[in-house]
Order: sequence, then C-alpha cells, then structure tokens
Amino acid sequence: MSRQKPKEFWEKHIEAFRETKLSQTAYCKTNKLRYKSFQYHLRKKREKEKQNNPEKSSEWLPMTIIDEPASNSPGGIRLHFNKIIIEAEKGFDSTHLANLLRTVGAVC
Repeated sequence: MSRQKPKEFWEKHIEAFRETKLSQTAYCKTNKLRYKSFQYHLRKKREKEKQNNPEKSSEWLPMTIIDEPASNSPGGIRLHFNKIIIEAEKGFDSTHLANLLRTVGAVC
C-alpha cells in the first residue's frame, strides 16, 4: 500500500470539506483529523488561491450589522459570533445562511 504525500492528503481533504455542509470542527472529527493542522492547510490553500486569482480574493458575503434588540416575531433566529450578530426572519433561505455561517466560521 503506497502512502500519500502530505500535500496530496490535505488537498484531498480540503476539496472534500468544501463539498460538505459540515463545519470545520465536524469535518475534522468525522475524518479523524487534527483541527489545528486542518486550519493551517486550509489557510495556506486559501492564500495560494488568492495569489493565483487576486480578483476573487474575497469570499465574504454582504452583511449588515444592526445594533437593535432582537425581533419578537416567532420563527426567526438570532446568532452571536463574538461582536457579530446575524438575524434571520421567518422564511429565511437556509442555504444562504449556511454559506454565511461557513464564511464567518472560517474567519472567527
């Protein structure tokens, strides 16, 4: 049985992670990977992609932060990430929210 080179190993896992809807933590637990090592290689891959494609260097989604009390309407959701608050009203697009959370999670 041949061993994979470390670069190929991490590239395979980064691509597989990007195809899942899992958080980085959940992906690492599922695949028995060291979280800090995964973060390191993911960061290096993103840096390389930014260098190779500077016009697509940002993966941020537009977001407005409003400093107001949470809405009292039922069915909504309010999330706190350090100083970031994300509110989604009833009927929100869960795919868009998942992408937003993945982006915020990668930065926090």
